[in-house]
Order: sequence, then structure tokens, then C-alpha cells
Amino acid sequence: MIRKSCIAIPAIALFLAGCGGSGTDQAGADPDGSGSGPVATNPGGGEPFDPGTDPLEEVNVIMLSDAILDLDDRRARLDTWECREDLSFICTARLGKLQAYADPRGEFDYRVAGEWDHMHVAGVVHDGTALFAATAGASHRNSLPAGTATWTGSMVGVHRPPETPLGERGRVVRGGAEITLRGLDVPAVDVVLTPRSLPAMAWEAVPVAAEFGEFEDEWAVTADAPWPGPPNRRTYIRGGFYGPGSEEVGGVFERGGIIGAFGAGR
Repeated sequence: MIRKSCIAIPAIALFLAGCGGSGTDQAGADPDGSGSGPVATNPGGGEPFDPGTDPLEEVNVIMLSDAILDLDDRRARLDTWECREDLSFICTARLGKLQAYADPRGEFDYRVAGEWDHMHVAGVVHDGTALFAATAGASHRNSLPAGTATWTGSMVGVHRPPETPLGERGRVVRGGAEITLRGLDVPAVDVVLTPRSLPAMAWEAVPVAAEFGEFEDEWAVTADAPWPGPPNRRTYIRGGFYGPGSEEVGGVFERGGIIGAFGAGR
């Protein structure tokens, strides 16, 4: 998760971008996961277009999954993102000339359905080269409710286990999301994601940083992915609360061969 202390990035000549609409899959975005997705290039050869200030609130936090890039002969995992220092939170993960490009006000191949006042995006980019998820919005300090509370919503992800052969796209999965805050006396959340036709995923008692409402949990890495899968199979969740009253919660995750995002409202 990235706050207002960001790393400057130089001009970008090539980037990857997903396309879609709010709450729906992009028309022609190949929702069954077959075929190849778009690869966009920057016509000006400079930095990506700056979408400007949001009319409601300024994005001040973005959370990103690892990025999986498909090369000609292998897959590569990148867990380091660089973000523009102008606080637009446009971020890039690089591998040579290949880049995964995340814009918190941009479009994603698949988005979490919902009407959000403070969470600006929760979605997944899955084109022919890159797979990653992102969530972004307006975080407010010390906004968590004092007692227990529950947020319900939805998730979207791409199921592509590490053993999936190169050239094969993953399958888009959607489902429900429920996040429960145990209380500020010992701040922690329970997260349950229920992708349709796949086993439910649960994280229990994930610690929450009460001041900013952020939470993260990562399990041990297992080196069980056969070639040409990405290096190591990972399980993690990264999330946070948005709005002056923590009206929304969202985040990204990787588990059971799924990389995805979730969002929920109280």
C-alpha cells in the first residue's frame, strides 16, 4: 500500500492499460478469459495523461497486488511499484521495456461493482501481457468505528494458477465479500471472499493500523510453481478503509491461483 510518500518515475514510452466501465466488464473484454487483451502505447511518448483532480476527493492511498508479466519464454513476478511524486498515484512496475501501468482513476478490464463515494477504483488488469489488481481512494485518519461493524460487497479476480501454460489466459471469477471489524480495543478484521464455483477464502484477525485503517497479511511463500509458472506461489491480502466514517473498505489479494480486488460498503 502506498501513501503520499511516493517515488518519482521517469517518462514512460510503453505502458499496459486495461479498458472497462464502472461495475461491468468491458465490452469485448473477453470475460471468459480466452483470447488476447489490448496493449496500449502512449501516443506522445511521454508520461501518461494526467486525469486531473477528482471532483469529490483527492486519492491519497493506493494498494497494489504483485504484477505477473508474461514474457516470450516465462512469467515474471514483480512486487515493486514506482509511483509519480505528484501524488496522482499513477504507478508502474517495470521489467526492462515491459511495464504494468496502474492509474487509480483509469479503467480496468474488470471492476468491482458498486457505487463508491470515497473508494475510486477496485479492479483487475488482465491483458495479453500483465495481470495485477489495484484499489485506491480517500483514506481518513482515525475514522474507524469504535465497536464492531460489518461491510458487505463483491470481489473480482482472475483465476490463473502458476501451472497454467504460457499463452493461456485465466478465467474471470466474481463473488461476494464480507469484512468484519472486531473492535478498536484490539483492532483486527476478518475477511471472507466467496468466488463463485471456487472455494471460499477467509483471513481471520488481520491486524489493522487504527490510525489509518490499513491492514495486511502475508503467508509464507511456497516454491511449488513448476516452470514456466511465476516464481513462487503467494498468499496475501492488502486493504484499507475509505471515507471520513470508513464508509467503504477495499483491497487486493492473491490466493489459490487468484489475483483480484474487493470492495464493500457498511
